[in-house]
Amino acid sequence: MRWVALTVIMASACGRVGFAPRGGTGDGGGGAEAGVPDGGDATVCETPVEMQHPDEGAMHQDGGVIDWTSNPPTSGTHYPEWAHWNRVYAEVIPRGYWVHNLEHGGIVFTYNCPTGCPDDVARLTALLASLPAEVDCPALVHRALVTPDPDLPAGVRFAASGWLYSWTSNCVDEAALTSFYTRHFAMGPEVNCGDGSYP
Repeated sequence: MRWVALTVIMASACGRVGFAPRGGTGDGGGGAEAGVPDGGDATVCETPVEMQHPDEGAMHQDGGVIDWTSNPPTSGTHYPEWAHWNRVYAEVIPRGYWVHNLEHGGIVFTYNCPTGCPDDVARLTALLASLPAEVDCPALVHRALVTPDPDLPAGVRFAASGWLYSWTSNCVDEAALTSFYTRHFAMGPEVNCGDGSYP
């Protein structure tokens, strides 16, 4: 199995991107100090990693458990339905649905914040709205979506998936995510301008 790792070196370090400065001492709310990510983790923000993955095909499966070789998945077996585009979901969209979105050339932004990360979700929401407008399927506005994903690898809080490519980090980096979108958007094996039917 061939894996090509592409470490994305950003001109501006990720050290502060995705961190939400909050009130210091005396704010009465016990708020986190500046430089601490949403959710209270004192995690150091690391350089994002982009990887190319082997093509696992695009077979349909009606429900059930699906195993992918990459995490997050970037191709492979998926459910016949796909998620609605251009939305920020508060609930988890099962991977079997959004892998179908990847087949249609979309990009899926995922996050795993067990204790919550509202400021970072707000950043992802703004990022989704700022993406270049859809050309092939203008009625969809953007073939992208944001969803929680509790199955991301340990230490990965934020990810992006396109067909055969993934991006992972423990912080939101809008510039890197926009770059990922522009380079990997519309690369799936099928163009479908339907808006999906799940949920």
